[in-house]
Parts: sequence; C-alpha cells; structure tokens
Amino acid sequence: MLLITDHLLSRGHHSVDSNLTSGTVNGGRSGKCFVQENDLLISRSGTSGVVAIVPKEAEGFAFGSFMIRLQVDKKKADSHFIPLVMNSKLIQGQIQRERIGALQGNITIPSIKSIKIPVPPLSIQKEIVKSYYDSKRRADELRKKAERIESEAKQKVEKMILN
Repeated sequence: MLLITDHLLSRGHHSVDSNLTSGTVNGGRSGKCFVQENDLLISRSGTSGVVAIVPKEAEGFAFGSFMIRLQVDKKKADSHFIPLVMNSKLIQGQIQRERIGALQGNITIPSIKSIKIPVPPLSIQKEIVKSYYDSKRRADELRKKAERIESEAKQKVEKMILN
C-alpha cells in the first residue's frame, strides 16, 4: 500500500505528484482512508491548507491522518475548479486565519466547513478550469522555449570563448 503524504502537495501544482504511479495500488479497496480519482486532499498541518486533486494513478492509495479528504458533488462543482479556488490567495487567507496551534498550525474539518468558497454555475467553473489549464500549458511551453534559448546562448558563449 502506498501512502500519500503532504510533501506530495505544493501550492504551485493542483494534483498529487505523478511519481506515485511507480508503486503498488491498494487493489482498489474503498474506505475512509483510501482515495478515489477526483477526490480532493487538503493538508491538515504543516503546510496546512494546500489542496490537490487525486489523479487516476493514485486511486486506492491511503492518505495519512495529517490530510483531509474532500469529495465534490459533481452536480454542483467541478473537481478541478475547487483546488484552483481553495489554493487562491482569497481562500488561503481564510484558511490561515482558521489555523490553530502556535508552532505548527493545523486546520480542522469544522474550520474548513466555515470557509466561504465562491461557486459559480458549473458552466462558468468549467470555463475557468479550461482557461487556467490553457494558460498553464502555454506557460509550460514558454518555459521550455526559454530554457532552450538559454542553453543555446550558453553554448554560443562557450564557442566564442574557445575560438
């Protein structure tokens, strides 16, 4: 059985780390401590409040007591929309205000329930998700292009120095 831990979540990414695919899935068992595709996980302590969506590759994995599993009513919300909103500065501010504990802040299920999350109609949510992922894909392409140009520039400088 593989365990999903909070170090697999980050504020910049909205799905559980894809490296989880290199393990043994828990035979599809269902239960309170096993995740299903499109479940949401929120870190309860440490980097509390980070939300990620569970990909198909992680279905059946166990999650630790330091995480909270959320399930989205598909008739009311898009599972990809909720992490975008919950990881936004607006909602993260609410989450941080709800943290308890001095040294290592924690959030609780009741505090999560008290968070006000804007939920537009499903069609608008899907537009927002599409726009976000289109922009993210374009940013990734530009990042790769910039890396290639930088590498070419370094090679050019090295060639100029050696000649």
